[in-house]
Amino acid sequence: MSADPITTALCAELHQRAARGLAKYGVSVSDNPLTPREWLQHAKEEALDLATYLERLIRIEGGRADAEPAEYPPIRVRIRLASGDVVVRDVATVAEAVAELPWPLAVSWEVEGAQGAFW
Repeated sequence: MSADPITTALCAELHQRAARGLAKYGVSVSDNPLTPREWLQHAKEEALDLATYLERLIRIEGGRADAEPAEYPPIRVRIRLASGDVVVRDVATVAEAVAELPWPLAVSWEVEGAQGAFW
């Protein structure tokens, strides 16, 4: 019995992504020394990205692609890097805050809410 073409394509894509990640970060996922908390943070960020993509597709499918996007005030993100350095950025999304940061990324995050307190 031959493999399902979708499964075959996904397996190939996983292998490509693993090779790209190894080239970019110099460590495989299985050898990465992140703590469980750091892995959870990365997984949460990926889930938030997925929710953003799903909302975009929902708007396209619902004929609302040209609707005005919701306006949100910028957020301030304070990122403590593994090196000990602290980076503070005013951004629209957390993903924007971490773009171009070195790997391993962060030891801790703080996001300033509308009231100005970090949480």
